[in-house]
Amino acid sequence: MEIEVLNNFFSKRLSEELIKTGVIKEFNEGEVIIQEDKYPKAVPIILEGTIRVIRTEDDGNEILLYYLRPGDSCVMSMLDALHNDTSKVRGEIEEKAKILFIPVENISRFVRDFPEWLDYILSIYHKRFEELLEMVQSVAFKKVDERLLELLKKKSAVLKGEKSINVTHEQLARELGTSRVVVSRLLKEMERQNIVRLGRNNITLN
Repeated sequence: MEIEVLNNFFSKRLSEELIKTGVIKEFNEGEVIIQEDKYPKAVPIILEGTIRVIRTEDDGNEILLYYLRPGDSCVMSMLDALHNDTSKVRGEIEEKAKILFIPVENISRFVRDFPEWLDYILSIYHKRFEELLEMVQSVAFKKVDERLLELLKKKSAVLKGEKSINVTHEQLARELGTSRVVVSRLLKEMERQNIVRLGRNNITLN
């Protein structure tokens, strides 16, 4: 099963090497797989599920940077591994996940032995860069209510179009880099406008 997922993104030879070298683990929603200010011991490749990558600022505020889905890896972890640096982001499980962890000592070897591995790193770097540009543009030019609705739609897309999203106001506030009070007020207004329906730790998009 795992080799089939990898074959969608890598050659059979590299897929087999990744499986041989790495360790597969399963995680539940909310678990942390990438810790800030820690040296990464392994680089994750997502086989199943979804991971949200978050940045925490010095004042404690957090903001969602991007999501990782099957076939993705965290380019920040990749670069930290290559440069022996600490992580600047935190990775949390958004949706129950199965992850292949590649020990960091193998990352440089793969770059040397598998040209497609370098292509893979560059492709995810490009993808993440575009997502970060989109996030910066959103923070700079869009109102919080617009960003909140965009975030809910992203979460729905992660759940393959599921309209009912299990999430707390506190979590949404953290991912947007704002306060829970602001998020709750905006959600109440969205409910009044029939954009969403609110439940206990649940929001349904209409």
